[in-house]
Amino acid sequence: MSIYINGISSISPQKTFDTNDFLSDIIEHKTSFLVVEKPNYKSFINPKLLRRMSKIIRMGVATANMALKEANVENPDAIITGTGLGCVIDTEKFLNALLENKETLLTPTSFILSTHNTVGAQIAVMLGCNNYNYTYVHSAISFENSLIDAIMHFEDQTVSNILVGGIDELNDSDKEFKLNSGIRKTEEYPITELFDTKTKGCVLGESATFANLSDTKTESTYAQLIDVHTVFEANTTEIDQELNAFLSKNNLKKEDIDTLILGVNGDKDYDKSYFDFSKRNFPNSQLVAYKNICGEHDSASAFAFWVASKLIKHQEVPSIIKLNNNQTYYKTVLIYHYNFMHRNNHAFTLLRK
Repeated sequence: MSIYINGISSISPQKTFDTNDFLSDIIEHKTSFLVVEKPNYKSFINPKLLRRMSKIIRMGVATANMALKEANVENPDAIITGTGLGCVIDTEKFLNALLENKETLLTPTSFILSTHNTVGAQIAVMLGCNNYNYTYVHSAISFENSLIDAIMHFEDQTVSNILVGGIDELNDSDKEFKLNSGIRKTEEYPITELFDTKTKGCVLGESATFANLSDTKTESTYAQLIDVHTVFEANTTEIDQELNAFLSKNNLKKEDIDTLILGVNGDKDYDKSYFDFSKRNFPNSQLVAYKNICGEHDSASAFAFWVASKLIKHQEVPSIIKLNNNQTYYKTVLIYHYNFMHRNNHAFTLLRK
């Protein structure tokens, strides 16, 4: 069973919502957290409905609509979403109201909009989609588990196209917590210099990415999704063993991986483990970053999925995310990342031209 990426859209701290562009106009942020560039939501969402939507729902609905439009799909056979924190801002609003009003006079709206599956539900309501709808909340591998679910549906031959996405938003309490705990950088750096800082901590971020997966190749096809694999709590030796098994399962050798997308985020120790991994396994591959432009967050790997799809289709790697100059042709791309906070959840995602 072949699975094709026929439409993909992303809202991020860069101008990524335009499906025809691939990081040609970079916004030079200088901060320790990156917020998304807002598109014109009114072109996708009724202004009356827009007023009632929170930021994360707007992001999800807009990217989902763009991905479906590009793939020429009106109603998907399934909607599968991955998120680490869900609608956390609305959750905080509801809990604060609960405390301030002493558990009385609470409106249901904040609660309804605070659940993790709100984004997937809102997309379904706007599309009139009554099909399979599921949300995975598995920290940094939420998006990968959404992809695995989609792959299983295609293997069962119960669907012909699926809308899959990953989405997370920044919130003030999370920014403060991660600053105080040393997870977020204490100083502000330009994103073009992030990997030269050699300091502890990362730059936080947020994004929304949705892709339409299909069993049929079309003129809009970006790439082919080959396989996804996750690993829990593994040391260096075990990760290399899991990688070898993953590649062997898909009839590939390490030499076949011409492009490796890494989850480096500017933390000196965290980044070193990625570069050591690449040296051990893929010394001749093109290395690509993505968290310097979207920031660190639980569903950042969904943005990496957008990057991989784009570079395969455009056959170029923009300088802002290029870590070396080993390749000029991009056929087989491997995305590798693991959980930054807990260092336990590892994931491999394989795409091919």
